[in-house]
Amino acid sequence: REIIVKPILFMIGPFHVFAFGFFLMMAFLLSSFLVYKYGREELQEEALMDTFVYTVLFSLFGGRIFYILFHFEEFGANILKYLIVRDSPGLSLFGALGGGAVFLYFYTRRKKISFFKTTDIFSVVASFGLSLVSLGMLLGGASYGLKTSLPWGVRVAGLAGKRHPAEAYFAVIFFILFLLLHRLYRGRLRKSTPGTLSILFLGSFSFSIFLLEFTRERSLYLYNLLSLNQLFSLIIFLLCLAPLFKFFLGRIKFNKKANI
Repeated sequence: REIIVKPILFMIGPFHVFAFGFFLMMAFLLSSFLVYKYGREELQEEALMDTFVYTVLFSLFGGRIFYILFHFEEFGANILKYLIVRDSPGLSLFGALGGGAVFLYFYTRRKKISFFKTTDIFSVVASFGLSLVSLGMLLGGASYGLKTSLPWGVRVAGLAGKRHPAEAYFAVIFFILFLLLHRLYRGRLRKSTPGTLSILFLGSFSFSIFLLEFTRERSLYLYNLLSLNQLFSLIIFLLCLAPLFKFFLGRIKFNKKANI
């Protein structure tokens, strides 16, 4: 079996349509539709759409800056490389997460919108968008897995041996996470305890990244043990444990009282 890495999906006249850019755009468009759909149910679709668009822009900015900082040897002082993503691609997932979260916090305070209700909706949407972005990374050859002898190992054009389909793992896990969060969003959880869906997303997201990083080719290690992505994942996961434990402990006590 072989994955055909196809960075350029097709051409429109002299213009090249790149796989990663195409799936990134599809993720944005379909995610925007989901935000609008959830926003209509909350009777605030216009406010949510504006917030979502601005948050995406700041997420991309944060992801780009973070990537450049940790891969500065690839860019140097060449400002054009910072700006022309087509020739010098690269985004940091955690940089995007941080940039979007910081902007969202101050923006919701300024607009007097509930921060946690907004992050709950965006968490559901982000899990769906990330599944599409992962497919774009797979086809674009932006990253690939380590060598493996497992039966589901695949061959990547231009590389020797079978490899873990790492980005396919990410796509499947993020889509499953989307289905789970969407189901919980439809329940009473989002109304009873705003912010819980966001914590579940962050915890599941960071835990998945930490494990799946063991299947990927990595360039930035800490003492040849963990990658920087794994370090950030571990920190976020540990920070999520306390509020999740508090939430589930509260649910257990509530159920016990309800049964008395």
